[in-house]
Amino acid sequence: MAFFDEIAFFPIEPDYFNPWTATRIATVWFERELLRSGGDVDLAIRAYHRGQDSAMDEKGDGYLRRVRRLRESYIRTQRASPWWAFLASTIAPL
Repeated sequence: MAFFDEIAFFPIEPDYFNPWTATRIATVWFERELLRSGGDVDLAIRAYHRGQDSAMDEKGDGYLRRVRRLRESYIRTQRASPWWAFLASTIAPL
């Protein structure tokens, strides 16, 4: 994405070990997949892991199940922190 000027920064390998930069990269990548999937969150989750062409295969199924399980375990079943409450109020429900 950086090479094709699709993002405004050009990460290099050490940047992926910086939590802020790595989170930014993951967020930009997921946003890209969400736009490409027309807002279909499940498809975007699958594509984030597998790419659009392979999103609907067994590995995509497994990744989606794992994301849903972790989301339920860490976000929905515990009292939301103020940050999660803010985030949940500003985006569409997953």
